[in-house]
Amino acid sequence: MFAEIVRPKAIKRYSDYAAVISDKPGGTDLSSVLRREGITPLVEAAPLLEKIADVCDRLSAARLPGAQLAPGRIFVERSNDGLSKVQVRLCPRFLAVSEAAELARMNEPENTSSTMTTDMLGDPARADNMAEHFASLLYRVVAGRNCPVAASLSTQAYVAVPGLSEESNRILALVIARQFEDSSCGKVLREVLNAEGIVHRVPGHPSAGFTERPGSSTVSPLATPLLQSVTEVADRLQLESPGLSSIAESSSRRANNKKIAIVAGLATAAVILMAILSVVIARHQPSTRQPKQTQQITAANSSAEKDYNSAIEHIGGMNKVRIDRAKAVALLQSVSAQHYPEAEARLAFFTKIGLWPVLKDPAKAEDLAKQSLSDGLIAAADHGRATAQEALGVLYVLGIGVGVHSNEAAEWYQKAANQGYAEAQKNLGFLYQNGNGVPKDPSKAAELYQKAADQGNAVAQDHLGILYQNGLGVAKDLSRAVELYQKAANQNEPDAQTNLGWLYETGTGVAKDLSKAVELYQKAADQGHAGAQTNLGWLYATGTGVAKDLSKAVELYQKAADQGNAYAQNNLRWLYQNGTGVAKDLSKAVELYQKAADQGEPYAQTNLGWLYETGTGVAKDLSKAVELYQKAADQGNQRAKDNLRRLETMTRHSTQPSAAAATSAAAAAAPEPAVTPQPSYMSWTNRLTQFVSDYVHSTGDSNVERAVSFYAPTADILDEGPKSLDQIRQEIMNYNERWPLRRNTIVGDIHVQEHVREESYTIRFDQNFYAESAARHEWSSGKVAVTLEVRIQGGVPEITSLKQRTLERQKGVFNAAR
Repeated sequence: MFAEIVRPKAIKRYSDYAAVISDKPGGTDLSSVLRREGITPLVEAAPLLEKIADVCDRLSAARLPGAQLAPGRIFVERSNDGLSKVQVRLCPRFLAVSEAAELARMNEPENTSSTMTTDMLGDPARADNMAEHFASLLYRVVAGRNCPVAASLSTQAYVAVPGLSEESNRILALVIARQFEDSSCGKVLREVLNAEGIVHRVPGHPSAGFTERPGSSTVSPLATPLLQSVTEVADRLQLESPGLSSIAESSSRRANNKKIAIVAGLATAAVILMAILSVVIARHQPSTRQPKQTQQITAANSSAEKDYNSAIEHIGGMNKVRIDRAKAVALLQSVSAQHYPEAEARLAFFTKIGLWPVLKDPAKAEDLAKQSLSDGLIAAADHGRATAQEALGVLYVLGIGVGVHSNEAAEWYQKAANQGYAEAQKNLGFLYQNGNGVPKDPSKAAELYQKAADQGNAVAQDHLGILYQNGLGVAKDLSRAVELYQKAANQNEPDAQTNLGWLYETGTGVAKDLSKAVELYQKAADQGHAGAQTNLGWLYATGTGVAKDLSKAVELYQKAADQGNAYAQNNLRWLYQNGTGVAKDLSKAVELYQKAADQGEPYAQTNLGWLYETGTGVAKDLSKAVELYQKAADQGNQRAKDNLRRLETMTRHSTQPSAAAATSAAAAAAPEPAVTPQPSYMSWTNRLTQFVSDYVHSTGDSNVERAVSFYAPTADILDEGPKSLDQIRQEIMNYNERWPLRRNTIVGDIHVQEHVREESYTIRFDQNFYAESAARHEWSSGKVAVTLEVRIQGGVPEITSLKQRTLERQKGVFNAAR
């Protein structure tokens, strides 16, 4: 059961509009059907109207010309079930002349005549108001023979439709009179169906379609209905309708401009419209569920709903259920096969991001999301079903099946959260934590996380633990964080297991216990958690808490890298670059950087840019380096911004430097640019925090020039007096040769003290270090307190002094056979 757009045969230009010409489609025009049918009850016509509304709204959302909704231009192929099961063919409507030239170029010669209605020429804005045309169509379908003035409703007094309630007549009258244009076809239909008490059939009904809500009654209208105020009805029509707000906005814009605004995808849209032959625009199968009003999912009234609720429990750990994503996915797939829209939306989410054990497949995710919408997700959400409201919010956050509208997501999450639905409370808390679609408010996030956590939602417990660990929206309380992580970890929540493992590895908030860290990382890694796999891989690579096993480390890094984990890709890249645990392979190292960069990871883009700039593992290519730096800089990566500024300065001062000169310039501090650099949206505190993070990471890198580039032309290193860049470079090379394998990580906060604004700063932080030499069978680890003096030269930070104070230190040897 579907609706399709027939292929246009030609177009005909007029002064303001161009008519789309097509051969008469197969089937019977709807106008003839209505004359024979007489009065058609809305409950019987609802499936037909729903399919037409869905097609029109999808065309509007895609910025494509809409369909002609005059009954004489709609063709149906009848079935024995009347209008409830018909195939619909729609004709494209009129186009703006400005669009006709582009479309004509792709079409057959204009050798066919056509006609246009008087009202279309006299008021071209009407051609763009699809909601008005749809309301008129709904009126004509339900009124049947009782509507002698249906051909020009907008110019005559509204006559109430017998059989529709007073409220429905008010809605139609307002939309048809164009007193409320910010709407969509689907929204108009849902409002009228809701006013009439008409819902989708209950599960298990032998036929698809609609039925009257139990206990509802149809109220006979007044002969001439008294309209509510425009404001009152407009406010009511806006309620419960965020799912199609983007479509409504598009429709309103077209009405105001009196022509369709086809945006950057005009050529593609034109090809789609003019070239397809009986291509299905939207396959709509009416839902077979009756949405609940305000009940919780615990009151499941169908096997599909019950299985979906069980899947959610296994995803989030609700009701003390142990998290088991594999079982949850199996349940979702089973329920999705029954066209349960929430299950389809949830699978779309898993597939979009590649959440283990589901493979990442954006195209498949889009198909699943659209299927959930086709199977009645919006209708169920409109009727107050909390699970549908939360699932629709997920689609809006990720922009699958619909546009990315975080504010719409927040509205749907709020509606479900108000019903006490823990998944929605958790998701809404995440939006408040990050300021996505709502004002950033960590305290509000903590409040919502707490509500969900109190219901046993393990993911919410983990998120709340993060807030307590970092003092975001709540007073910092590591013991509380540990408690929350432990609760969630006991339910097999992999994020919590990883976070708790890190606390045990570093001794933060708990006594340091490497064996406990390994145990927790392993549990999360077994569930496919990329972060846990990366952390556990490091422990095996360094022999920390476990026997050193480079092959095991490579295996774990590879699993995480395959999921796109940038840290794992970087660590694995280092092993291939240095031939540690694997055969040395610079091309493989570059490939791993490229994978992370292709996913938009700014750190990988910056590092890969450096390889192209210096010609390490790849042919030297400054233009490619600049391209990668720019991509990272556009995401706020400060090191990439600094590299771009440095290259710009180098280019100005030397029109064609030699390779040696370029390398030297890259290592040296950049002179002050000839133009004042644009101020960054980041504060210097944030920029220097990023600068320090990049600097610490460079100390474990084999790229000497990258490490040197952080220093000023002369710097005091470890209280040994001023040293030149050449001296610093040599010391770094000597240290790297002594300790080929190194890992340095920042512990706790980075403290930035400003002396002269935008000129000089002191930065203090603690750093864990690990170094080993396979050749000498030695290792060394511990913690140091680091103090950096940094100055800003030409908008670029430079280290002028480095001091370290040892806090902890261990060293030893390992067996040569290991």
